[in-house]
Amino acid sequence: MNRTFAIAVGVAAVLAASVALADDTPATSSTPPATSSAPAATKAPATTSAHHSSSKSAHHHNMVNLNTASKDQLVKLPGITAETAEKIISSRPYASTSELVSKKVVTEAEYKKVQGHVTAKKS
Repeated sequence: MNRTFAIAVGVAAVLAASVALADDTPATSSTPPATSSAPAATKAPATTSAHHSSSKSAHHHNMVNLNTASKDQLVKLPGITAETAEKIISSRPYASTSELVSKKVVTEAEYKKVQGHVTAKKS
């Protein structure tokens, strides 16, 4: 019985000390508790993956289809004038975006400006 009592008093003392230390720690501490470091490490890749995933989705979402885009959509592309947009529309259909150059709709320099913004999906 004395041994159980001694263990209980020891556990109570450890708990009291940890509570006292926790109260002394400022709330704005930049050091996370040791028990939280493992979950934070596992959450970081998920956040990074979600960021990459959303940026890819945003990139694909903003792609302009050369085969279906309106003149207004085309002139919003870098380096595309109203005249060039009309040439793009009149030269449809496109099997690939590089046909903008092979069909002599745009120059190589103009193509480089829009290359990452356009796609040539079949309508």
